[in-house]
Amino acid sequence: MSGSVNSRVQLPLPLALLLENCRTSGLPDELIVACIREQQFAALAERPLADSRMELAERARLAQELGIDWEAVLRNGYEFGFLHLNGLKRLLAFRYGLREGTDYAADEDRLERVPLAPEQAAELAALIHRQWLVLPQSAQRPTAPEPSASGSTALPEAAASTTGEADPHQSQPLSATAGSDGRMEVWSIRLKLNSGLDEASLR
Repeated sequence: MSGSVNSRVQLPLPLALLLENCRTSGLPDELIVACIREQQFAALAERPLADSRMELAERARLAQELGIDWEAVLRNGYEFGFLHLNGLKRLLAFRYGLREGTDYAADEDRLERVPLAPEQAAELAALIHRQWLVLPQSAQRPTAPEPSASGSTALPEAAASTTGEADPHQSQPLSATAGSDGRMEVWSIRLKLNSGLDEASLR
């Protein structure tokens, strides 16, 4: 797979989520990559995964077919070439342990009041920059959003309103609310204009 100008490897969505799910086992990346490359998952079978139903072997075969350079992934990092809304939610669950309705609120083209440290927000922005923007909202920890009568997560009033930008799809520097003490802050993750995601893929 091709890398970006900063040498990050573009991973297909199923393989990026494979890696992130395997990382929830707590095993080191080198051992995880060895399991994927050899399609042997005994070491992972002994550990709990965030998604225990994921077909690891099937995704490992896909990685082999595509010739994924896992050493480059570990050395340079990776980014998503394509990431729809549900994939974004799974990434947040795997990598940061965040759940819709408990930790943040969701709408059709955005997630609001996502609690991350500034370093995590910058890390996330590098992963998802092709389709999504990570924008600062506030330096306060969010309260859990309330589910609506239909079962979807309603945006808190403050999060649903604009944050003062002339265009909410225009990115601001991630340092806008970044503190040097590693404190948790809240962020808005918004779909870029002309991102290539159609309405069906956002559901």
